[in-house]
Amino acid sequence: MRSVDGVADVHHVHLWQMEEHNAALDCHVVLTAGAGMKIEKIKAAIKDRLKEDFNIAHSSLEFEHEDRAHENADLYGHGKPEEEENHVHRDHDRS
Repeated sequence: MRSVDGVADVHHVHLWQMEEHNAALDCHVVLTAGAGMKIEKIKAAIKDRLKEDFNIAHSSLEFEHEDRAHENADLYGHGKPEEEENHVHRDHDRS
């Protein structure tokens, strides 16, 4: 997913088996600056890649802008509760 044009990063990935032959994925996708106008194209490219490369036909993608993305987020899952204090959102617009 990170190699899709417009994707800066991916985190909070959750994978699970829905049925014997059907896997599902949800995750946060961080968009590069200026990629917000191409969100539908980016979403389609990610979903196509998931289906073609991993046979994942069900995915839920939550998009974040690069300047407001989670910092210190784990790639898989949400981390341990004691690590939650390090889990913050970037917000460069706030003083």
